[in-house]
Amino acid sequence: MNGEGLAKALCFIFLCVFCWPFIGAADRAGSVMGIPSVILYLFLGWAVLVAVLAFISRKLED
Repeated sequence: MNGEGLAKALCFIFLCVFCWPFIGAADRAGSVMGIPSVILYLFLGWAVLVAVLAFISRKLED
């Protein structure tokens, strides 16, 4: 699979991760260091998405 196809596949996977069933699973009464778990889930998911796509874009430049 080329880099562009991999980027499209990862975008689709991350879109699925940000759909309701997964967000609902992270929505609990608990918190981590005072941060609600659903907010932490969304922020970390977004950060991983940006990091992975940045890595792939560097591979596409080469």
